[in-house]
Amino acid sequence: MLKRIDAVFLAKWRKEYYERNDREKYTNRIKKNALTSEDIKVLLEWKSRRFKKEIKDKLISSEIVKRINMLRKKEPWEETEIDEFIKKFYPDYPNQAPILGTFIKHLIKPDEFPIYDQYVHKAYHDLRKIPEQNCLMECYRDYSAFFKKTKERLQCSSKELDEAFWAYGASLSQH
Repeated sequence: MLKRIDAVFLAKWRKEYYERNDREKYTNRIKKNALTSEDIKVLLEWKSRRFKKEIKDKLISSEIVKRINMLRKKEPWEETEIDEFIKKFYPDYPNQAPILGTFIKHLIKPDEFPIYDQYVHKAYHDLRKIPEQNCLMECYRDYSAFFKKTKERLQCSSKELDEAFWAYGASLSQH
């Protein structure tokens, strides 16, 4: 049986998130029509300080920023096109570093691709009552569908739901 995810869950865990994170770094940038190199640099730092310097430097290059902004504006868009872009700049994707790849997807289409990290991974598996596994992209695809259905049911924003899942997963990591 699934754990109950309702407005109370959302409010409780979003409150925990606010006590831990500087959401302004994210919110003030991700909503822009076009991202700058500086925006992407700050967003990468906000997401994780663990990304390698050479990856960060590549991502904030003018060529990559231009391509990210082109894909952000493109309608209609295809996920395969976004995946191909990521593979060109990061050939090991999706087999290695799915967190970076899924974050790039999120930078391109933030309302379509939820953020995925170790805490969200823990929250997803706990809430669904499924064994935690190292499933990389398969888990992200399943999580993404779960995320969208939950977001629609709760009638909340992607950011609100992400904050709740992140904080809930972080609390699981402390036990």
